[in-house]
Amino acid sequence: MLDGASARAEDNLKDLRHRYRTDERIAAETTAKIEKARNDKLISEYVGKD
Repeated sequence: MLDGASARAEDNLKDLRHRYRTDERIAAETTAKIEKARNDKLISEYVGKD
């Protein structure tokens, strides 16, 4: 059984890991949105050059 300080430290570590995973997910979603916008722009420029 963990003492009070160790239990709090373990909870803090779990919270930090969760926040890190959340930040990674947000970064991946943002990158995907930027890539899609860039691709959409390139496609519209290419199609418009007919």
